[in-house]
Amino acid sequence: MFQFMASIVSKMSVVDAGEIIKTATQCHKRPNRISCKEWIVARKGIEKSEIEWACPKCGYHGIIHGWQGTSWDFRGKMHGEIIQ
Repeated sequence: MFQFMASIVSKMSVVDAGEIIKTATQCHKRPNRISCKEWIVARKGIEKSEIEWACPKCGYHGIIHGWQGTSWDFRGKMHGEIIQ
């Protein structure tokens, strides 16, 4: 579960508030013991910067709070830098 949430945060931290995207994180819920594996859809809230996520296939969903300042918060760190 930790890696699942970290993956969502790392992708959503650089997305503009209110924008809804299909992440590159697959659902790990196992309805009827069968892996869902649908791509998670997420949105960063405008006021509280919460990250709301959901699986459009099985309905698994949640909200991530307190992600700012973690190791997976890439705001301001994703600007291209030339390495020589």
